[in-house]
Parts: sequence; structure tokens; C-alpha cells
Amino acid sequence: MDSIVSGSIDAVSVSLAKAAESWMGGEIGLWYTVVFACLLLVGGTIQWFLIGRLLQLVGSKYGQLGAAILSGCLAVCITLAGVTWAMSW
Repeated sequence: MDSIVSGSIDAVSVSLAKAAESWMGGEIGLWYTVVFACLLLVGGTIQWFLIGRLLQLVGSKYGQLGAAILSGCLAVCITLAGVTWAMSW
């Protein structure tokens, strides 16, 4: 699932790494790695938090069966995204 947010985080990380390098010095590769890791952690956490909220909303409105069906659909989507990503190499 983190592949969903990693594309936009990559562009932001490059910009922030360039700014940090010019402001504080050091290697741009190191800055990029640190910034990308932090932003990916925050972005992934927010993403999973929102998925959990969506499941709670569906569970409260449609019951446990609706939440279980949505959870299963999300699992299938995640699996297909992982297979697609693996096959693209």
C-alpha cells in the first residue's frame, strides 16, 4: 500500500533534500534517504489510519459483514498491486 504514496513522497523528498543540503550541508543522498524514510513513514501511517477509519464507518453503517467484505476487497487490491509491481521488474 505504501507504493500509493511513495510516488508523491519521492518528488517532495527530492525538493526537501536539495533544500536541506543547501541550508545545512552534507550529502544530498543522505538527506534524500532520511527525508524519504520519514515522509514514507508519516504518509503510510496516515494512509492506514484512514483505511481503518473507513472500515469503522462501513462497520457502523453496514455491520461487520460489510466491513469484512470491504476488508477482503482491499486485501485483493493490495495483492493485485503487489503482483503487478513484481511483474513489472
